[in-house]
This record gives sequence, C-alpha cells and structure tokens, in this order.
Amino acid sequence: SSPRLPSPPPFTEVQVAPPSPHSSSTIPTPTTKSSPPSSTRRIRPGTKSANVTAGAPLTSLSDLDSAFQLQEHLASLITSITNPAGSSRTFPLSRADCQRLATPPDGVEETLWCYELTRRLTRDLNVLIVALLNDKCTATTCPEMRASEWQYLCAVHESPQSCCAIDYSTHTLDQAATMLTSTKYFPSRLSLHQASVKHLASIFRRLYRIFAHAWFQHSHVFWEVEGEYGLYLFFKTVSDRYRLIPQDNLMLPPEAEGLKS
Repeated sequence: SSPRLPSPPPFTEVQVAPPSPHSSSTIPTPTTKSSPPSSTRRIRPGTKSANVTAGAPLTSLSDLDSAFQLQEHLASLITSITNPAGSSRTFPLSRADCQRLATPPDGVEETLWCYELTRRLTRDLNVLIVALLNDKCTATTCPEMRASEWQYLCAVHESPQSCCAIDYSTHTLDQAATMLTSTKYFPSRLSLHQASVKHLASIFRRLYRIFAHAWFQHSHVFWEVEGEYGLYLFFKTVSDRYRLIPQDNLMLPPEAEGLKS
C-alpha cells in the first residue's frame, strides 16, 4: 500500500483575550482614512451591474496614481459624456465632444494621446462588429470584404488573401489589438518614436474599411450604432486631428459624420 501522506497543519487560531473587568466597556472605534481617488474606481464585490456599466467617475489626470494614467483618464472622460451621473441612458458623442476628446490634456504629448485614442477606438469598434453579426453579415451574405466597388484583401495572412467581410473585420481588429499591445511596435507607453506613429496611421486606415463596409452594405446598422454611440464621428475626428488617413483613401460622404454634402 502507498504510504500515507502527512496531514496538513491546522489553521492558526485567532485568539482574542477576554475583556478585563477593570477596563472600560466601550470599544474604541478605529479611525478611518479617506480613500484615495483611485480606490473609488475599483469594482468592489457586490457592485450592481448598472454601476459597472456606468464606468468610473470623472477624475482629473493629476489625481490618478496608476500605471495606465492616460487610459483611465480617457475612459472617465468618455463615461462622463456618454453615461453622465444620474442618467440611466447612453448619450452619443457630439462633434464638440469628439473634438474635446481628441485634444490631448495639458502636458501630454500628442503622439501619446493619439496612441491611447487608437487603443480605445479599437476596443469600441467591437460594438459595430456585434451589430454586423446581428444583421447576418456572414460568409454567405458578404463573401468578400467590399465597400462600394472596392474589394479589400486581408493582410493578416502570410500573403494577403480574400476573406469574407466579417472575418476581415475580426482579423483586422485582432491584428490592431495585437500591434497596440506589442512592445515590438510600441516599446513604451510613456513615449512614442516616429516609427510607432506610422503604425497608428496603418491601423486607422484598415479600421476605416470596417466603417466603409457598414456604410455601403449595412447602412441601417451604421446609423443604428452611430445614433447610439457616435462612434464613426469620434473615429473621423481623431483621424482628422492627427492626419492619420489620407484624403484620397476616404470613401464615406460628409453625411456619415453629420455634415451636409
């Protein structure tokens, strides 16, 4: 028979001495320290899902003690606009909101803020992908990645090849997220080299094609997402602010961002 393993030691008991009959019966109340602003941003056990969806409260950049200071500040800025305190509905971003968000905070380099905006937009574009899936954008209905008369080949493969629209979109988002979190392309979140900035332009150019496909092939989905979030307006404002997409690569008309043609 196999030898019996020794039993683990018992848990250490926490022994509390009985109160002395000569001591005061009142128990001293421990002093409470005010929580730092960062502690109110954590999701605590028992937090309601509605409060989690609402996001963190608006916090100034100087009050954030975090390794992801710019990311958290941007998230709180967007939340303060789209899910203001006391409201149970989501508001889309307006043009003024997008221009404010696209402008870097005081003391922050433009390239760093552009990087954080690109990360955020890459994440938020999943909303449009889900809407396309709900509209039955499949390999059968959209066998090629098309926007008007243009067809795009998927560049995530060893040699570019044709993918259905929904695969092209998910592949593009995955590749963008991989690049943005790779130390090979972005060695530091504290400073960006000029070579890294060129990668941001490449990412934006490819993400733009997802909006273009939605505009030309699923126009009602495009307007549904835009009416709820203002996602394309935000994307286009950032692109214009940092000159990420050349004018000759733009296909969507001014109406897509709420402008008259």
